Amino acid sequence: MRDQRMLCRRPAGGYDTPSSGWPSSPTTNGPFDEGHLELLRVLASEASIAIETRDFSRRTHESTAPLAAEHHLAQAIATLNPDEDARENQRSNWKTA
Repeated sequence: MRDQRMLCRRPAGGYDTPSSGWPSSPTTNGPFDEGHLELLRVLASEASIAIETRDFSRRTHESTAPLAAEHHLAQAIATLNPDEDARENQRSNWKTA
């Protein structure tokens, strides 16, 4: 009789390369009973959602970073008052003369 131990793996950080696992011994004749299969389906689903969320967050951040910079620049430009700056420069020129 051959050894029926298994190693269950879950993805963490890569689509095709599992990076961790835990040993498992079957409790029935087959390698997995229905409870094992359901647990593996749930883990796979959660891993898939986590990977998609990470990728979505990365793409969102990359696409909004330039917009945030433009927003800050527009706010700085909106607060400029050329007339007040000219008067301030005139006053400082009179004081130094």
